[in-house]
Order: sequence, then structure tokens, then C-alpha cells
Amino acid sequence: MAEHTEHVNEQEILQTQRYARQEMLPLYHGKQSLLAQKKIGIIGVGGLGGVCSLLLSNAGVGFLRLADFDAVSLSNLHRQLLFTERDALTSELKIIAASREIEARNRYTTIEAFNLKVDEESFAAFVDGLDVVMDLSDNAESRHKISKLCLEHHCDLISGAVSSYTALLAIFAYSDQSFVEQYGCYQCLTHGDSINTKVGITGPIAASASSLVAHMALEYLLGNKEMFGKVLRYDLQHLKIQHLALQRDSSCPVCSQI
Repeated sequence: MAEHTEHVNEQEILQTQRYARQEMLPLYHGKQSLLAQKKIGIIGVGGLGGVCSLLLSNAGVGFLRLADFDAVSLSNLHRQLLFTERDALTSELKIIAASREIEARNRYTTIEAFNLKVDEESFAAFVDGLDVVMDLSDNAESRHKISKLCLEHHCDLISGAVSSYTALLAIFAYSDQSFVEQYGCYQCLTHGDSINTKVGITGPIAASASSLVAHMALEYLLGNKEMFGKVLRYDLQHLKIQHLALQRDSSCPVCSQI
């Protein structure tokens, strides 16, 4: 009993000290217990998802379910900051290396490595218990499929992609039918086109976009709806941020059928 009490007291002290600065922000004040209860599923732990996962854990999010089938390669290291040269030389799976690095920085975040491809068959298992899904993958073709599955399961989606100097970020509140009726879905935004993510990129570009999408996720978890109905376009070449309006396509082959 005494040992359990000491453990609880140690955890409370660590949590109080760890988050003292972020709790100075009004939206975050007194909300650490809320963040500790939140569960996020992240698809892709590379240039965007890796740093984003780490920042969310560092902010006190209690549970992260990570999905990624890629192994670490040398070409990842300039922008994917969770991984080491040894990971690349041994072709370590990204979800294993990412889990190791995140857990080393915050033992109070539960990390679950999802070892199945996120598709129609596995999606229900992937989203089970989650508060939100974050698609931060670089697989342009699967992004439409993930959005459609989130829509069908009424699961909110935070979508982030970076191509060269440009990042596009948006929140799709698929759990709210009125959101879909007013703003549509990812298909409405892209009209079926794919964002080409297999282009040149630097570490600072990836880290900047990753930090921004992590910030959006934390604000969403704490109830800030400022980004609902908008697409954030971040131009890192000219250092400009634009807010573009999401608009539903009345003939959309995806959300018009829901």
C-alpha cells in the first residue's frame, strides 16, 4: 500500500512539473487529466507522424495507436527525427523504433503498435476506443480510402500532408452529420486527386508541418473548433499561412451517399 502511494505521489509530482508551462495557457489550464484520457490513432510515423506522435505524448496524451508498415531507411534520417542510423542499417520497423523513442520520453503514454494494414478489414479494430484518427501517411492513394472509412464509421479525422514546400492540414468532424452536410469530406476537397508526397523535402519543412498538425490535434482534443470547416495551407517557401474554406460537393461520390 505504501509503495503504491509513493508511486502515485511520484507520478503526480512529475506530471505537475512536466506540464507547468503549457498549463499557463488558458485552454490547457487544469486539462492534463483530460488529455491523459484521450486516445489517438496515427497512420504514418514518418516525416509528419513521427514528430507529431512525440509532441502529442510530450503534451500528455494518454494513448497513441501507431500504424506504419515501412522500415527505417537512410533516406529517412534527414527529416524523421525519431530514428537512428542503427535503425536504418538494421531496417527496423518504424512503429517499433517510434514506440521505443516515445516511451523513453514519457512512460505515462501508452503506445500501441498496430501491426495490420489499415484497410476495410482492419479499420474497426484500428479505431476501437479512439477519440480521433490522424492520417499523416505519405501514401496518396490510401488517403481517400482512410477518409471514406472514417466517414462510414463516424470517426473524426485530422488529415495532414506535406508536398515539397507546402503542407495541407484539415479537420473532418465526421462524427457530426451537420459538419458533413455543410463542409463535405476529404473527397470534396481533393475531387479525387492525390497529393504527391514523393517529392523533395527538408527536415525543417517536415518538422514545421508536423508541429502544426500536433498543435491542431491538441486544440481539437481540448474543444477548440476554430479549424472546423477550413483547410490550412502552409507555404514554407514564402512563410505564408492561408485559411481556405471547405465546401461540400453536392455530387460527391462519397459523402453524398452517406
